[in-house]
Amino acid sequence: GFDTATEVALLVIAGTAVVSGLPFYAILALPILFAAGMSLFDTLDGCFMNFA
Repeated sequence: GFDTATEVALLVIAGTAVVSGLPFYAILALPILFAAGMSLFDTLDGCFMNFA
């Protein structure tokens, strides 16, 4: 579903970033931002579903 599509998109973006010459730390920031965003939205979803 959505998780698989976003993971594939993240891999494509990271691969493109390597080819374009982004610094190493910028490429490592992508998965960290992805994990933080997924954690935030999963938490918010759980809070909303608690009251549904």
